[in-house]
Amino acid sequence: MFGLPSAALSWLGAGVLLLILGSLIRFREWTVPIAGYDETSPVPAAVAADAVGSTVLRMIYRLRTYTPSETT
Repeated sequence: MFGLPSAALSWLGAGVLLLILGSLIRFREWTVPIAGYDETSPVPAAVAADAVGSTVLRMIYRLRTYTPSETT
């Protein structure tokens, strides 16, 4: 399609999937993907969604901006 190797396409697909999942958790407060969280938790859904969704989005940003250090 764009001449990208299959490994690049698989990483791109995984990144898009995590971006969508993080956005849904953070901005739509989808708490279903959060392991161990349910309605009986003492933590409000908005707080849990904010913490987990922001963490996923930060991981994606960090992976996107990561440059390995040069070894000499």
